[in-house]
Amino acid sequence: MLGGCLFGVALFCVLFPGRPYLHYVQLLLVPAVIWSGAALGECLLAKDKTFISYIAKTVVLFGVTGILITRLLSPMPSVLEQLLTQRTNSLTEVDSVIRLLTKPGERLAIWGWDAQSYVTCNLIQGTREAYSYNCIVPSPLQGYYRQNFLADFRQNRPEVFLDSVGPNAIFYQDRPSAAHEIFPELAALVARDYTLVIDLDYARVYARRDVLISLEVSSGQMQKVLAESRLPNWIDQHLPTENLREQSGQFDQIGARDVLMMRPPGLAEWILQGNERELLMETGYAPRAINQSEGDGTGFAVELTAPDGTRRIIHSFLINPRDVAADRSPQIRRIPLPPYPSGIKLTVTTNPGPGQNNAWDWAYITNIRFLRSPHYTWRQFPGFNRPPDTVSSPLSTFIEDSKLSTLMLHAPSSISYRLAGCEKHLKFSYGIMAGAYQGEQHTNGATFRAEIQHSDGTKSILADQRLQPLTVATDQGRHTLNIELPALKADELLTIEIDPDGSNAFDWTYLTDFSLD
Repeated sequence: MLGGCLFGVALFCVLFPGRPYLHYVQLLLVPAVIWSGAALGECLLAKDKTFISYIAKTVVLFGVTGILITRLLSPMPSVLEQLLTQRTNSLTEVDSVIRLLTKPGERLAIWGWDAQSYVTCNLIQGTREAYSYNCIVPSPLQGYYRQNFLADFRQNRPEVFLDSVGPNAIFYQDRPSAAHEIFPELAALVARDYTLVIDLDYARVYARRDVLISLEVSSGQMQKVLAESRLPNWIDQHLPTENLREQSGQFDQIGARDVLMMRPPGLAEWILQGNERELLMETGYAPRAINQSEGDGTGFAVELTAPDGTRRIIHSFLINPRDVAADRSPQIRRIPLPPYPSGIKLTVTTNPGPGQNNAWDWAYITNIRFLRSPHYTWRQFPGFNRPPDTVSSPLSTFIEDSKLSTLMLHAPSSISYRLAGCEKHLKFSYGIMAGAYQGEQHTNGATFRAEIQHSDGTKSILADQRLQPLTVATDQGRHTLNIELPALKADELLTIEIDPDGSNAFDWTYLTDFSLD
């Protein structure tokens, strides 16, 4: 009777309109176990074929044996498959950063909805609730939940704080209405004791200041762990795939998927809308061409073409399945897009490779996706803890060195930040690439200027540094500015401008190791 009553209540909770979540079915587990246990007891106690014993045996037969048979005939549950995938795959970007900042057994507090980091990083909850749903969603008890969160945060002083609100996040995408800043007391505590380590667009990772000082984590370390990490499953699985059939060229079916063959000179192109931040592209070779000794690989180039015809290659690579074992299977490539003006065209082209031999160059592309966001992302600004809000840099590109990447903000360029008013420190490294003043290529120098535009329209110059590396030896190499910011107000504008000083020929200027906190 108890099992039957509980089962009825649980079934009502599962089927009640407006409760679509599949895991509510777990509410049936406890009453089903009680009911089956009671039925099994009746079977063991029954000495004759009473009506109750028949009912009990029927419940056991269908409630226990039927469930076991169904389980044996069914595929692995998706949650177990997902767990296995997460244990064997590389870490997500968020988890890679958190692991760099913590040791197992330390504490993590999370605002938003991303509780898996507690498990993957072996950390203890810094607050009593794994999610901050009740702190974000308005309700009569919101104040109660917020006070609990704040009290736990103050008492436990977690080493790392994760705000998992932002574009492409799993549930909460709008920071003005859902990020931790909507809770002023928590925002003040975070601003006082924590440093923004990196803004990943869909999440922000903060570390307690004393922890960050003791760890001495460099921008290079951060870039390396991020380069080895992956997008969260939620983002990766929900990026829409571009329709390859809109391209002109030869199509084929490989691995039950549409592929666009890119035999040199192959071409695919897209007009960018302005919010594309990264290109995700799967490349491979037709199976018949993989083991052909005559082939020496296919070169790929990803290029941006501005409306005025200005072109810049932002990424290039070679696929050579004859000599490189990894190239014999499809590879997913993640390519960040440097800041670009509206109306630009992105093209993917192929060439015959280093020997100009196009024999068996049966390369293809498929599964083309763009990671889109209203904001710039960290991959577009490697070495920056916080991407800028606005950018003007029509000739920018990336300089790759091992797993490290530097954004070349070719003069003239400017980046701007809309300030929250609590920022205290600005630090960045800057310079001009050595190739711009060595050999026959000469730059006349450039000026790096940092200034704040106040709410009353006035401006404060924070730094004004002119580099002339061709004539002044001390202007060569990398330079660093470390600035204590004056008292600021919300919505004031911080701008770093790179002035070409007349001619911008060979003005290969760059910024890196950028921190605004």
